[in-house]
Amino acid sequence: MGRKDLLWRNINRLRIKFPTDYAIMPMSYALTGLDYEAFQKERERDSEVIYILKPVAASCGRGIKLVAHG
Repeated sequence: MGRKDLLWRNINRLRIKFPTDYAIMPMSYALTGLDYEAFQKERERDSEVIYILKPVAASCGRGIKLVAHG
C-alpha cells in the first residue's frame, strides 16, 4: 500500500454508497482546493485533535508531520 491517497479515494467512494459498511477509516484530505478548505473547517471544529500530514509520494516515513491546532 504505497499510495494511501488513492486507497482513501476508493474507500471514500464506497463510503458514499454504503455509509455504515465502509466507515473504517478516519476522514482524510488531499490538501488542494476544496479539500484544504474542508480540512481548515474540521480543524476549527475540534481544536484538540492532532493531525498526521503525509506527503503523497514519500515512503518509509519521510516527510510525515504531526500538526495540532494553532
